[in-house]
Amino acid sequence: MMHIWADYHFGFLGRTPDYLNSSLMAMASASEYFGKSDEFGIDFSSNIKKYYEYVREHDLLLTHTLINPQANRGVGPSKQSDPYIAARILEKRSDGLIVRGARMLATFPLADEILVFPSTVSRSRPG
Repeated sequence: MMHIWADYHFGFLGRTPDYLNSSLMAMASASEYFGKSDEFGIDFSSNIKKYYEYVREHDLLLTHTLINPQANRGVGPSKQSDPYIAARILEKRSDGLIVRGARMLATFPLADEILVFPSTVSRSRPG
């Protein structure tokens, strides 16, 4: 089956187009989780539902980033020579967040949109 699938798309699809869409559906189903923090004054619970509906209605394919760039592996992202090598919040505004920096290893080259979120559990600490 995998050989037939790879032949069909000439090796371009390492993941199927529904890979992240099903994850987004799960996030929208758990939208109350995204509304727990009012730190930013934004209804993230509503945002995740609206984004899911947007992706669904426009039949978009999604990919996501997996890791931070690793310039100096001896220190974490916040201790790099440039604190914005890895993507992080630059500014908190009433209409959303401004993010600066990079993420790496998006795994679906034909995607319409990219989701950027932590690939590991975030700890509540500076940096």
